Amino acid sequence: MVTTLRSTVILAATLAALLVPSASYADLRGTAFGGYARINKSDKGTYGASVALGGLIGLEAEVARTPLGLLDNVDIVDVDTDITTYMMNLVVRAPIGRIQPYGSAGVGVVKASGSVTIPGLGRVFEADAKDVGWNIGGGLYLFPAKH
Repeated sequence: MVTTLRSTVILAATLAALLVPSASYADLRGTAFGGYARINKSDKGTYGASVALGGLIGLEAEVARTPLGLLDNVDIVDVDTDITTYMMNLVVRAPIGRIQPYGSAGVGVVKASGSVTIPGLGRVFEADAKDVGWNIGGGLYLFPAKH
C-alpha cells in the first residue's frame, strides 16, 4: 500500500515537473477566433475566445458561441436558439519558428439555449440544457517577433 502510494506520488511529481514550462518558455496567450460549425447539415458562424498557459504543452480555457438563429419552420412565434461551449483543452505545439502549428483536444460543457417570443406579448418561454462535450482542433500560432 505504501509502495503504491509512493509510486503514484513520484509519477505525479515527475509529470508535473515535465509539463510545467520553465520561465523562458512559458507563454500566456489570449486568442479571439471565428469560424463555422456544421450543425444539422447547415453551416453556422461561431465565435469565441480562449486563454492558454504553457510552453510546448499547455492548457487552454475556451468559450465559444454559435447562434443558431430563428427557426424558419415555426409560424406565428419567433424561436431563437444558440449553443455555448465551455472547454478545457490540452494544447501541443511544434516550436519551428514564428509560425507554429498546434493541435488541441479537450472536454467541457455544451449549453443549448432557446426562447419563444410571441408578437405583442414578448418573450413567453426560455429553456436551456447542458451536456458533456468534447473537441479536437488545431491551427497556427503566429508570433510577429522572434520567439
